[in-house]
Amino acid sequence: MKAVKCLDNIKLSRLLDCYGDFLTEHSKNVLEQHINDDYSLSEIAERENISRQGVRDGIQRAKSTLLDMESKLGIVDRADRLMMAITQLEQDLANNGELEKYGEQLAAMKNICEEYYGI
Repeated sequence: MKAVKCLDNIKLSRLLDCYGDFLTEHSKNVLEQHINDDYSLSEIAERENISRQGVRDGIQRAKSTLLDMESKLGIVDRADRLMMAITQLEQDLANNGELEKYGEQLAAMKNICEEYYGI
């Protein structure tokens, strides 16, 4: 169960990195504290001077917004698939002894993906 929560938090953290600027500052801050800083709902409530239930509701709304944006735009999924394709190409070139020949181009492609997708 803990591994699943960890994977969920990694996914949410990536979605937050990609779409976080579309959340309100307060929602983004609360979700960052919960996901990235691993604060409990009670700790966030105390820090933000709101109720624990208010924190929980805000986190649920923010998560829902991020998941909805990803389902409509698919930026994180596309970035993952693109990076997997580049990694597979890199492995194929290494197996064929051609990695040195194309290493710089592959590194440039990875950098472009990271810069463009920001994740």
